[in-house]
Amino acid sequence: MDKLGALIAVGLTAEIFAWREGCVLKLFRLGRSPQTLEYEARLSRAVHATGLPVPAVGDVIEMNGRFGLELERVDGPSMTEMLIRKPWKLPLFARQLANLQADMHTRQVPELPSQKECLISKISGAEKLPEQVRRGTSRVQRAQLLGRGVQHEPRRRRVALGDARPREDEP
Repeated sequence: MDKLGALIAVGLTAEIFAWREGCVLKLFRLGRSPQTLEYEARLSRAVHATGLPVPAVGDVIEMNGRFGLELERVDGPSMTEMLIRKPWKLPLFARQLANLQADMHTRQVPELPSQKECLISKISGAEKLPEQVRRGTSRVQRAQLLGRGVQHEPRRRRVALGDARPREDEP
């Protein structure tokens, strides 16, 4: 059995550990089902297959009752770290990020869920929202999804960055 290496990063839903040669293990907190991870792995593989610069995905791993995803290790500083070290490169980094975002939105992945459907699901499951708000918002969103009275383009499953959040140590 492989052993976890050094803790590299901590996030809201998982911790990242050094793992096998050239890999890290994204080890999710207790409560995540293997089916949820298999789904995430399948979507991540589909995005990787588009040629975008994202880590390759390996196996779903079970360790001490927790499940994790084996990911290709990408070493080096983050763009945020580089910006702190070399603030005069802000225009270059902004251009790189904008180009990546534009490229990302040209990639179609049929396996990806609809952003609107994800939004409806999150609003419907937001326990802190009053029930009346959840029901009303969901009704409006469903009407938009079905195209009632709303002009929209045909549905295409494009890649979108839906998990952007600052690290806990950032304002």
